[in-house]
Amino acid sequence: YYSDYYFRHSSTEYDEHLATLSCIMTNFSVPLDNPSSLDSDWYLKQPERLYGFFGSIGFKDFETNDDYVSRSRFDSIGVGCANRQVDDYTVIGVGIRSGGYFREWSNNVYLGDGTKSDYMHEGWYNAANKTIDYINEYIAANRITGKIKEWIAGFSRGGATANLAAGLLDNKILNDEEIFSNDVTLTRDDLYAYTFEAPQ
Repeated sequence: YYSDYYFRHSSTEYDEHLATLSCIMTNFSVPLDNPSSLDSDWYLKQPERLYGFFGSIGFKDFETNDDYVSRSRFDSIGVGCANRQVDDYTVIGVGIRSGGYFREWSNNVYLGDGTKSDYMHEGWYNAANKTIDYINEYIAANRITGKIKEWIAGFSRGGATANLAAGLLDNKILNDEEIFSNDVTLTRDDLYAYTFEAPQ
């Protein structure tokens, strides 16, 4: 079950119920079947399950990046966002596609030499930055301002991406860097990240 309570305590406190809900989010980020052909409109329907998940727990304004609704590429990453008001915060749920990768899967072994990725795995580093960029676009498009909480979850490749995205956001908070271009505030206590089977 969903409860606003999950976001009324610091993200540094592990919450088994939010962890369970996050696992369910990752499950609903995965399409149930495969496309009949590479030119199928199946790609446009990929986010339907995640849309239904967010709607069922009272999150609104669901949107996805272009990668979620188009044929996967070597460097694509599907991201879906929705939001809900909790007290004086806007909670932004971020579901990262955690299956149905197709060609995108090969990006998992794109290590790079570290020089373009702050010495992290270059494939997941790029995916994490695309995720952060899309969250920024989502905030601007929905005219979200004030205090926000970020709730990010992913499984497998989605888990690796969620892990690095949360880590990069945490570093920006630590270094007092501007994170998002809109007039929003995000603190370390308001960054909730749960990953499942994230590759190391």
